[in-house]
Amino acid sequence: MYTQFILEKTKKIKQAFKNKNVNLLKKVQYECIEHLAIEFNNTVYTLAVLCYMLSKMTSKPRYWQNKGIINYLKKIENSLDNVIQNYQNEEKITKALQDIIKTIHTLDIHDKKYVYNLIEGAKIKIGSSLYAKGMTLGVASDLSGADRIEIMQYVGKTTIYENMKEPIEIKERIERVRKIFG
Repeated sequence: MYTQFILEKTKKIKQAFKNKNVNLLKKVQYECIEHLAIEFNNTVYTLAVLCYMLSKMTSKPRYWQNKGIINYLKKIENSLDNVIQNYQNEEKITKALQDIIKTIHTLDIHDKKYVYNLIEGAKIKIGSSLYAKGMTLGVASDLSGADRIEIMQYVGKTTIYENMKEPIEIKERIERVRKIFG
């Protein structure tokens, strides 16, 4: 059901990562969050988390200029290739995405420049985006794995509501769900 979506987004993620295109990574993250606002899927959620993490890494020259990190970056690219090659195999996709997140987490442990690690930051960002799309705070928190208080603090400190194109009305959400489930 999600195979084409996953394939398309993973190809974009790989292209953006390889070309250090932070804006494309953010765009793909937004597209994944749009999808999650309609129907939650673990793989799509993981892609959104991955986009956040890679966009943060890509925007920091220290990740690209450090020769000791090159092998980690190649490992990430290889795992993205595995997702693309096995886009119809949920088990292989999950393993490849977990490998990427573990690799980034390893890099993140050695880089103490952030208050939150990249994984926690991604959860908060996705949770606040789902909340801004009209989900209740509890649902946004449950789906993203972020703490409710952290979501509210993030929303309060940012202009996330002003940046959203338009919240999805309940009526429109119901119509979209009906289209999906027939």
